[in-house]
Amino acid sequence: MPVLKLIGVPLILEHAKKGLSKALGGHKATSEVWRICTPLSDGDVTVQKSKFFKSITEDIDDASKLKTFVQLVSALASASTVENYHEFFRGIAVECKEAHGFNHRGTKVKIFELKRLRQKERLYFFPLSAKGMRFFIVLLAHHKKDETTPKNVANYCEAQAIQFIDAGEKIYIQE
Repeated sequence: MPVLKLIGVPLILEHAKKGLSKALGGHKATSEVWRICTPLSDGDVTVQKSKFFKSITEDIDDASKLKTFVQLVSALASASTVENYHEFFRGIAVECKEAHGFNHRGTKVKIFELKRLRQKERLYFFPLSAKGMRFFIVLLAHHKKDETTPKNVANYCEAQAIQFIDAGEKIYIQE
């Protein structure tokens, strides 16, 4: 059974840099329309061992990358409070665009990336409605070196999306 771990912005920021969440005053969404979460695999005992948190440690490794990453995470948190997140991203400094798309069971599935203009840091996620809730499933943080989404990133994101789409109501939500 696939497992989603609900995560908040303070936890993500604290993992990116010790003390960062407190220094920025934390982040409290007033009302979530979309719940932010990340997949846990069978071997993940804690969220810090998840692929997403490992990608933060591996790819967000200097102050410049961290600054952009904080902006991406903050924008996702703000977007989680509105129904139409695509509309939210129009006209702000953080762009939300399709990074990878594929067909699954006759439906077009889109993996999105958040990015800032002329910055290489990316935050990959896909939206999912299941169990009467809506989720932003955050998959990876990545320092992109090319214009196109790397094959290994696209393949991982697609596999995760398929796993959760197929599981539907059988997804386990860990608070």
